[in-house]
Amino acid sequence: MWRNSYLSMPRMHIYDCWGNWECRGISEWRKNVIEWFTGLREEGEILKVLFHEVKMEESETVAFVHCEVVFAAYMEESEEKLRQIANRFTFCLKKIEGYWVIAHQHSSLPIDMNTGKGMFHLR
Repeated sequence: MWRNSYLSMPRMHIYDCWGNWECRGISEWRKNVIEWFTGLREEGEILKVLFHEVKMEESETVAFVHCEVVFAAYMEESEEKLRQIANRFTFCLKKIEGYWVIAHQHSSLPIDMNTGKGMFHLR
């Protein structure tokens, strides 16, 4: 459960494969996410997000999660699948006042060593 005081967490740090190299603070990240989802909606698309191979480890105050995340875009009316990409994620969480809060997120993907380009379509 989120608490309003955590929605503007300035210490949050995100490394991302898309768009910006990194975001510092939830307000900067929120701006990117809203822009991305708004663009999909304007094109009549819906997004399905699937989490695979989720691994978690936690203590009383910190937790780490890593997994594969698949993003698939579909036409809203016909449900036709348009495209799909996969990414690897690591989330680092801290327990603050009884709530788990993402303090750091990192997304990555393998790169083609010959071209230097990310390989989004391995799965």
